[in-house]
Amino acid sequence: MINESAVNKHFKKMWKEGRIFVEDSGPGYLISDVNLILRVPEGLRLFDDRALFPELPPENKCYTYGKLRGFQKTGPKIEELIKNFLEEDLAEIQATPWQHEDAVLMRNNEKHLFVNRQFLDLLADNYVGYNNIERKNSPIIYGDSKNLEEIFAVIMPMRIDFTREDCSKFPNIPELITGVTV
Repeated sequence: MINESAVNKHFKKMWKEGRIFVEDSGPGYLISDVNLILRVPEGLRLFDDRALFPELPPENKCYTYGKLRGFQKTGPKIEELIKNFLEEDLAEIQATPWQHEDAVLMRNNEKHLFVNRQFLDLLADNYVGYNNIERKNSPIIYGDSKNLEEIFAVIMPMRIDFTREDCSKFPNIPELITGVTV
């Protein structure tokens, strides 16, 4: 489900530059950097580093970690957030072959989103997810089903404004989108 070495590397970087949230969701933990939520096993090597994680939260608690902000025994209810996402009308969405730098095109019929390639690399080759196709920037939810216990990742889409002048790194996006077939 996850690429453990990539997950360890990503969250060590996030600990240095920002903050990490960890919630005990038994079995395992939910770990987030605000743009990404992953379900990870209790034995994740990352959690062995006591400089990063002085202690792990007890069941149904969320702690915040970060080099700049320190360790705090408070944090958002990550599992509740995922439950709220799952209550929405979700449809299958998948990655298309197109990608440019860190952006990967995700689509479902008429909906087109871009996801950070680095986040997809944290997953073990599963690029089909669920998304609320009615909401503009809803997250992409990955799981073996739409059951809370089987959700292993939630990824927020990239925010790209194609009307800006500096978006030339996305060549011919309107033509690309109309020409993509699934």
